Amino acid sequence: MLKVKMFVAPCLVTFILSAASVAPASGDWFVGGTKVATGATAHLASKAAVDAGTIIRINNEFILIKVLCKGSLLGVSSAEIEGPSGARAQSLDFEQCETIEPKSSCALTSPTIETQPVKITAQAGSKAPEDRIIIAPATKTVLVGFNFETSCPIKEWVAKGPVTMRAPAGQTEAATFGVEELGSNENNSLEGAGVKTYLEGGKFLLALASGSKWSFH
Repeated sequence: MLKVKMFVAPCLVTFILSAASVAPASGDWFVGGTKVATGATAHLASKAAVDAGTIIRINNEFILIKVLCKGSLLGVSSAEIEGPSGARAQSLDFEQCETIEPKSSCALTSPTIETQPVKITAQAGSKAPEDRIIIAPATKTVLVGFNFETSCPIKEWVAKGPVTMRAPAGQTEAATFGVEELGSNENNSLEGAGVKTYLEGGKFLLALASGSKWSFH
């Protein structure tokens, strides 16, 4: 099996991306009401609660594949935010994954999908209290890869590029930081072999290991 390492954990959650392809970040992380200093870090909890599972949709010209991941995000991978607006993780692990379309073929060779190491950039949204979270490969162009059983027309899928997610209330200080996947909306940069790959429907609640309230604005 292809072993490709990444949340956000949460998001939890890099997912090489050129800095020029991502708009400059604005805003700062706050923990317990205090701005996180440049270079200072705060660890995320090792797992992110899942409100809704992630669907990975591959629009291949020969076959449409949908993979549903229902388990926690991050798994055992460490992740941390870093002032003023960054974050990173060794791997974002999507757990309890299975192919839901097509139903008769293309089973995954493993129920866990792991990304490469990721860098994460937070941006204050255009309308408070919303933020944007951009997840990109930390050191290479590949974000994630996984394998299918031999019965599938596609044996291996490798996706490159960043993923943009939304934090609907990211500017509101709370113990959990909710992140949602945008699907095709503002999320059309992830692709494999020239074919778009979308992360849809996932909703995660990220928390700091300390349990402190936090926000980005």
